[in-house]
Amino acid sequence: MGENARRIARRHRTGTLRTDPLFTAEDLERRVLLSSAIAAFGIQQTFATGAQPASVLAAANAAFVGQTPAIVPLSDTIDGTGGNDNITLIRNLDGTDINWTMGMTGGQFPANDPNGLTINGNGGNDTITLVYTNGDPLPNIMHLNSGTGTFTINGLQGTAPLAGTTIDIERSTVLINYGAGPDPLALIQGYLQAGYNGGAWTGTSASGVITSASAAANFAGNLKTTGIGYADFADGQGVNTNPNTIELTYTLYGDANLDHQVNSADLQILLAFLNRTGAWDQGDFNYDGQVNSADLQDELFTLNTSLGNQAIAATNAAAAPTAAGNSQVKSGAVATLAQAPSTSAPRVSLAGLQNHHARKQHRG
Repeated sequence: MGENARRIARRHRTGTLRTDPLFTAEDLERRVLLSSAIAAFGIQQTFATGAQPASVLAAANAAFVGQTPAIVPLSDTIDGTGGNDNITLIRNLDGTDINWTMGMTGGQFPANDPNGLTINGNGGNDTITLVYTNGDPLPNIMHLNSGTGTFTINGLQGTAPLAGTTIDIERSTVLINYGAGPDPLALIQGYLQAGYNGGAWTGTSASGVITSASAAANFAGNLKTTGIGYADFADGQGVNTNPNTIELTYTLYGDANLDHQVNSADLQILLAFLNRTGAWDQGDFNYDGQVNSADLQDELFTLNTSLGNQAIAATNAAAAPTAAGNSQVKSGAVATLAQAPSTSAPRVSLAGLQNHHARKQHRG
């Protein structure tokens, strides 16, 4: 039996426990008698049990002041329902663990768990609320798998909100909700640039990282066609229509309007901002804050392809069903090419494209 359990077991009579003990699985395998006779517990008691059976006993006049005792399983994976789930993350009072709740379920895991926290959406529009009452509620790694749904992260705060944290969005669409607070676009751009790492999506930074394991696999497979697109509601482009949010989504390089395909509409956006500063939804696809010929080459490399089970020619998407019988799945899997693109983009005159764009604008 652990020392905390022995200390409580010795309190046979009237007494008040003023600490916040964490019981180990070993303690709970032997059963834990919280109180007998008259005892008062002033703060929440937390138990990490895994799958071990355990009993919480409060006999006679025992009182848990303002709290309900609970057995909290060790769990670093949250599996969503088919509906819209509300997930809350909060640092435990011990300072080293993260507690999570989703409806009537919950769990606990070490903040430095090498596996990180994995949240699997199940097609709903799920909300992740961060509670900073006991400190930073984010783990060192958070893997987000939204499936065909989305995640919205509420409550991100501080001048360095992802310090020590890597968020892996996998193939997801994620909305960072900044509400009435300051727009964190510059921070998000820095986190993306740190993760991008020249396109390998293996970057690290103590300041924080946003990455995609799916984009990293795409690069490792020598396709080099996918990354993380983003759009700020406040930039006036009309790409992200969710107020006071920054949208992140796994998509193709060149997909300026985040519809998971690259076509002439995206090319027109890039040409409108060419040789200017800009964000992803203005044509900056390598996170350097500039829209230039490098971004144009990225776009030409994926032009007329779409993201799904495969990156296929957008004009032929309806005629090329997947094995599941769907004509196109826009955000469900790692993008690959049905026919790998040429290692060099088509030779297109930059001056010719600019002149063509200028003529179209002149014609109105």
